Amino acid sequence: MSSLINKAIYIVVILIALTILFSLMVVIFQSESNNTMGKPPSTELGFSKDNPASIGDIVLFKDDHIKGSKLSIVCIESYHGIEAYNRMLVNSKDAFIIQPNGNYEYLIIKFNISFVNSNEKNRYFYASNGHFYLYQSSNSSGKPEWLQASSMKPLIESKLLKNDSIEGWVTFKINKNTDYVYISYVNNNIWFKINIK
Repeated sequence: MSSLINKAIYIVVILIALTILFSLMVVIFQSESNNTMGKPPSTELGFSKDNPASIGDIVLFKDDHIKGSKLSIVCIESYHGIEAYNRMLVNSKDAFIIQPNGNYEYLIIKFNISFVNSNEKNRYFYASNGHFYLYQSSNSSGKPEWLQASSMKPLIESKLLKNDSIEGWVTFKINKNTDYVYISYVNNNIWFKINIK
């Protein structure tokens, strides 16, 4: 009888020890999860508004929906004001490109997006002008601004397969008082800073 009681006590002690150990593991896991979630944004160039890429900087990124994907984006050049407007007139067959009124001007920015590599055959990456947003230094609301209907051609609009690339323009209307703009490539949270003045 005494041996049976000792075995029961031994089992209860082991169960209590396992419960304590499991509880400690849960607390440690939750603590690590909270630390991961609270980490500051990446300091890698182009992956935060605090450390944006500039003209000429190549930013490598991946598409989480395509296994082993490696893509790149680079801002090649930009123009604003009368120079942007004149380039739009020469480039476009749209005779109705009107210079913005008052305190506004066009900003045109040329990007190249390349699908460098992937582990999946026949999977494409969709590149589009609609994935770009603009944030002006003169805009206190912090809300993004959209592309203009009158746009410099060619646009960025393509299904890129492995080894494909596309080069095209995005067009915005900006306030003449803007010192710089941030361009966000929103699907991948990539940031560029373009100095205007």
